[in-house]
Amino acid sequence: MIKLLYGIDDFRKQKDLSKIKSEFESINISDLGDVFEINQLKTAVQTLSFFSEKKLVIVKNAAEIKDGKIKKDLTELLNSKLLEVELVFIENELVLNNFLLGAIRKIGQVHCYNSLKPDEIARWIVQAVEEKGGKINRFC
Repeated sequence: MIKLLYGIDDFRKQKDLSKIKSEFESINISDLGDVFEINQLKTAVQTLSFFSEKKLVIVKNAAEIKDGKIKKDLTELLNSKLLEVELVFIENELVLNNFLLGAIRKIGQVHCYNSLKPDEIARWIVQAVEEKGGKINRFC
């Protein structure tokens, strides 16, 4: 599975990333850091997972790539069969014609985390409280 989590709302983005990470043993999580390197990604994808069927690879700032060859290599990697790997790309704001957004939209899941509007904030708070087993009156 390939996922793209992007947008300016880092709190919700990191919360969802934490949920994804909780599904993996820490030994099977590779966070490639803040600087994107295609060779580092290729190595992480090719490395076998330990005592598990899948591993998680977290990639940041790949959407900022300008080099055409690296974009091509990344697109080929995304389109290959990644059976034992869950790839999660973390990005800030993206323009709609960004190559990474377009590529992942075709083959994976895209989650946008823009700032919430006031009524969305109220719904989000109610949902967060209910997830923790609490109750809250939305009109308070």
